Amino acid sequence: MGGSIYRVFLFIYTLIRISFYFWGYLLRGAVLYSFIPATLSLIEVSKHVLDKHEDKELNEYYSESYDSYKKYRMLSFIVVVIGIILYVLLFFVNRFESAYSVAMIIVLFYFGVLLAIILSYLFHYLIFYVEQIRSGVALAFVSTIKHPVQTFYILLSVIVIYLLFAWNLVAFIALGPCLYGFLMVIIFNRFKTPILLNKEKRKLTSE
Repeated sequence: MGGSIYRVFLFIYTLIRISFYFWGYLLRGAVLYSFIPATLSLIEVSKHVLDKHEDKELNEYYSESYDSYKKYRMLSFIVVVIGIILYVLLFFVNRFESAYSVAMIIVLFYFGVLLAIILSYLFHYLIFYVEQIRSGVALAFVSTIKHPVQTFYILLSVIVIYLLFAWNLVAFIALGPCLYGFLMVIIFNRFKTPILLNKEKRKLTSE
């Protein structure tokens, strides 16, 4: 009994540490340049923990992972700027009361959710399949349509994270990042090889 309680507390402590490292590395690049590297590292470290690898300390693994994804800093800048623009537009449109403003809010909210889903796919591909941003974005966009089940679960995950944020900011800071990382690992655990990569493999085989 005592051992089980200890393991539960140890696991919760690990979750909080993962979130702590995410926020730390996110602030290291002033969010603008570190959002993508920090999130990619978050997912990779989450998989590392779920697979129960203990070959390295958590902080060492996160540091190495973050350094390997620094090449995506410009992509991070673009994504964060797009996110800020969407938020600012939502803020100002929400202040007007008209049928047009309601329609605009729906459109902006849709694009925000779509961006979150595409990014979730993109994170998966950049970590496990491709290094080129263009290929990753193409795969992510196609997968949003080609894999409706995964897309639905990603949407649910985004909603859960948002509800956690709306419910309690402290809980979101402590558990939000690690929860997202774990959910992405679990969702993509049985994810099939992207259709575009299958085509590339067939071309290589035929040659």
